[in-house]
Amino acid sequence: SCSITIFRTLKFDVIGKNKIALDGTPADCVSFALSYFKDIKFDLLISGVNDGFNISYDTLYSGTIGACIQATLNHLPSIAISCDGNFELVEEHLEKTFEYVINNYFPKGEYLINVNFPMGNEIKGHKLSKLYLRNDKHWIIQNGNEIRFQRELDNDITLDDSDWYLVNNGYVSITPLKASYFNDEGYNLYKK
Repeated sequence: SCSITIFRTLKFDVIGKNKIALDGTPADCVSFALSYFKDIKFDLLISGVNDGFNISYDTLYSGTIGACIQATLNHLPSIAISCDGNFELVEEHLEKTFEYVINNYFPKGEYLINVNFPMGNEIKGHKLSKLYLRNDKHWIIQNGNEIRFQRELDNDITLDDSDWYLVNNGYVSITPLKASYFNDEGYNLYKK
């Protein structure tokens, strides 16, 4: 997710002009690029295309989002792109989607833009969305001293402007995310 490597040495290989492979996390890769290529003024970071949605609380565990958060913390605008395995759909519509996002929602300041392509083989359009907190069921299956995490996704979606609703109904979901867990509303509530 957003982890950075601090207790071991990272190794990298130069594989071409301005192409480097690093054995770190996605956030490590962003930090490395900003330091190693210090003579380059980057305009934008694109992270992905991730194989699997980055919607709801999945964004907390996502390396794709983690790279964007690291970029945002370094004042570099960033866009995360994900899909549910249908890379043909992404390939067919990526240019149009990218242009739409850049023209309408270019990331600014403390926000990153999280783009999720829909399920299915058709795109009805692009819509700004809210992060939907799914109410999934979680459990583990244990076999001796081994466990496997399981979950059943909450598909009772009524918020038609949520990321989860949109990707389930043929729309590209475009969600602005902050690089911080801090919540002004909670702070003001407890301050009283």
